[in-house]
Amino acid sequence: MYLDLAELDPAELDSSGLPDFPELTAIILAELHQGVAMARNPSDRAVRSEQVGTAAESPQARSHDRRHRVGSRAAALHPRSR
Repeated sequence: MYLDLAELDPAELDSSGLPDFPELTAIILAELHQGVAMARNPSDRAVRSEQVGTAAESPQARSHDRRHRVGSRAAALHPRSR
């Protein structure tokens, strides 16, 4: 599932099922990297790359180097990126 906060207002979301502290996992960052690899054109790739960068720089991103390695490997394994 992908939530585009440019289209969703976080204030309108039901937060009862959300954790108290949001955190990016290695899986989420790998999925964001996969989105870059699957972009169909340079414009989409640029937008998705910016989203990965923004997510990785957020205060919630921990051990970001490791997560980027996981994401880069996931993207490299996708047939479209070869």
